[in-house]
Amino acid sequence: MRRIHNILNEQRFCRRTGLKCLPYKGSAPAVTDLIGGQIQIMFDPLQSVLSNVQADKLRAVAISSKTRSAALPSVPTIAESGYDGFETTAWWGVFAPARMAEAITATLAGEIERIVRSDAIRNRLEPLGVLPTSISSDAFSRFQQSELAKWGKAVRDAGIRID
Repeated sequence: MRRIHNILNEQRFCRRTGLKCLPYKGSAPAVTDLIGGQIQIMFDPLQSVLSNVQADKLRAVAISSKTRSAALPSVPTIAESGYDGFETTAWWGVFAPARMAEAITATLAGEIERIVRSDAIRNRLEPLGVLPTSISSDAFSRFQQSELAKWGKAVRDAGIRID
């Protein structure tokens, strides 16, 4: 799913800016070719390219989230760069069986909240460009529905079909 997500990011951005962008053959080969000068731009989650940015092998041009990243605070958002309405972030969720007992669900949610808020996790993830957060089950459900709508439209607009 991550590669499809990146392709859709690229396509949305390219349609918006008028750039010609083509899907690439994967993140690792794209990073190699970007460093080598065979391609000029790519979209990828920050944690995938951060070490190359920090080593001055790549230059971060913009961040696609609503706010700047603490890992690269001098890099503007795409909105700050003049392209309002283009926001996308990588996210991870914890899923469980739909009919899991309420008590187990509550315990699991509480433990996830405790872990996400712990200094140990924040200290390991934030330097990688990952901002650990947690939201309620209802808020996560609404977020997931909005993501499905956004990316469903992006898939339709890009003309992507399953063979």
